[in-house]
Amino acid sequence: MDLLEQSRKILNGDKSSWDQFVPEFKKIGSRTFRTFRLTVDEQEEILSQALSKVYAGGLKSFRGDSKGELVSYLSHIVRNEALTFIKKQRREKLDPEIGNNLSSGDNLEDSLADKECLRLLEEIVQKLPFHDKELYLRVSQGLKVREIAEQSGESIGTIGSRISRLKEHIRGHLRRHGCL
Repeated sequence: MDLLEQSRKILNGDKSSWDQFVPEFKKIGSRTFRTFRLTVDEQEEILSQALSKVYAGGLKSFRGDSKGELVSYLSHIVRNEALTFIKKQRREKLDPEIGNNLSSGDNLEDSLADKECLRLLEEIVQKLPFHDKELYLRVSQGLKVREIAEQSGESIGTIGSRISRLKEHIRGHLRRHGCL
């Protein structure tokens, strides 16, 4: 039985189909993780979160009618969970730095301004088109242009240009709000 048939059975109330669905979902997740630098534990945590979203009703939201569309839909759920996870990790790394700066003699206004700039950066990134948001996260993970190009199948020149335009776009917004 294929993945699409398993999902239809699940939606019709056949709970036993989850036993066949979950391993297939994990395979889809593993393929999706190839574009990210994540530990096995991080991948498992993300897969768990993504599967809970699928279980809580995400499967009901699927409107396609082919296996390929279902695989793409499930990959998108996993990718979004991975991006959310990475963003949360970055935020956790940045907040302690702000706290350390404050304790080393900075005043509260400077710390609040830094937090406001971080909030603005997060807002800017959230408004980016999906492919730019993914590129931003890859760059912020420390991936080199060559690595991103290899993973995406695009040329090094194309990736370099996209990164350059993306950085200028973000800098422009930050400058207009007094953060640079």
